[in-house]
Amino acid sequence: MLRRNCEKQTQMELVTYDLLVPEAHLLRKINAAIDFSFIYELCAPLYCEDNGRPAVDPEVLFRMLFVGYLYGIRSEVQLVQEIQCNMAYRWFCGLSMTEKVPDHATISINRQRRFKGNQIAEQIFNESLVRLERGKIVGLVGGDHSTPYGLIRAVAEKEERIGVLQIDAHADLREAYEGFQHSHASIMHNVLADISGVESLVQVAVRDLSEEEARRIEADPRITAFYDRTLANNRFEGMTWNEQCRRIVEKLPAKVYVSFDIDGLTPENCPHTGTPVPGGVTFNEAAYLLAAIPASGRKIVGFDLCEVVPAPADDWDANVGARVLYKLCNQTLIE
Repeated sequence: MLRRNCEKQTQMELVTYDLLVPEAHLLRKINAAIDFSFIYELCAPLYCEDNGRPAVDPEVLFRMLFVGYLYGIRSEVQLVQEIQCNMAYRWFCGLSMTEKVPDHATISINRQRRFKGNQIAEQIFNESLVRLERGKIVGLVGGDHSTPYGLIRAVAEKEERIGVLQIDAHADLREAYEGFQHSHASIMHNVLADISGVESLVQVAVRDLSEEEARRIEADPRITAFYDRTLANNRFEGMTWNEQCRRIVEKLPAKVYVSFDIDGLTPENCPHTGTPVPGGVTFNEAAYLLAAIPASGRKIVGFDLCEVVPAPADDWDANVGARVLYKLCNQTLIE
């Protein structure tokens, strides 16, 4: 029987806000697992106690940024638009159904001024160093690619001399991105500038970079880039992946830190990551390259896996990310 759907966009309904977010939703699980109240203690010194206009709740700002990192929303303008329309995002951020979402300029100004130079990287460094001194091998699961700075610093301080193998679609060698010096786009610039124990950086599958970054790679003897186009051309012309991996690994010292941005893989392996780029290495090629490190007599002394973005209705990104993490752990434990 054919029925005409009545216009429902303007009708009034009485609903319980909490029921609009499914019990199995990832953000509901995260909200139950993480107590974000520590943010107030960390941010208290950054605000005036008795003067000025009432500020936007810092926990709301951090939760908004958390949503952006988790779901690969890089633009703050887009992030505000997504939270405005997505009921689960609103619920997670603690915003009512009709409450105005903080403006993108508010997020940007707080990130670049109030929170700039914060001690988050220092806290990761200190926490990592404690575990390394206990004989542990530390791996970090991000977050965007700015997160492993503290861990790389801690590993380099303990091991004294390390090389970084970066599997990534991007060079991440910008001095700053949109005025921010500690973003995902600057992680390797900051590592090379600040951490003396990092003696070499070997980049694999890079295929999206600025002219400034390309000039930096050419000028800095510590950096070796195996561009994605070069790897592909070598395959087309008959060079085996085994030989290419041998050439990559021989540029690394005895102790290797692996920084694995999931967008280094081909886009079908990470469709929801924030900045996918055509090309890249396959899952099996990446696994073979990781295995080539201990097979050469070198040792993986730490690693990070970043930019994995689980989708609400699709577990493929999480599935691939979990398998990459398994391969990283497996090869790290090989003596």
